[in-house]
Amino acid sequence: MPEYFIRRNTGKSPQEFFEKPVGFSGSHDKTAELVASGQYQVGVINYKVYDQRVAENKTDPDVVRVIWQTPTYADYNWTARPDLDVSYGEGFTKRLTRALIDIEDPSLLAALPRERLVPASNQEYEGIRELAQQLGMLR
Repeated sequence: MPEYFIRRNTGKSPQEFFEKPVGFSGSHDKTAELVASGQYQVGVINYKVYDQRVAENKTDPDVVRVIWQTPTYADYNWTARPDLDVSYGEGFTKRLTRALIDIEDPSLLAALPRERLVPASNQEYEGIRELAQQLGMLR
């Protein structure tokens, strides 16, 4: 997603646009640390990670500043195969969906890690489908 928006807004690839080499740190926390140290010119991190790091005084918002936010898009989903009802009986997919959405146990949610799960529809992923279409990622 970040590369797409950099290209769309600048007309250049990240490698062409930024002065310092582009890299993959492996984690949002590490990216914040690399930007803070000056090793990365900019970084892409999840807003929840950023907000938590600022709240815990792990990241100084005057040093690692938010300069742009990716438009909202659906992310992180659990997807069930369409033939589960055939394999496990009529209504299985609905029961599985309900069981996941109804999880309230904090230890289970922490393992995901999520505060809760919510139902999603194909329509919510339309923006990602359109982007993938523009990038030639779909057959």
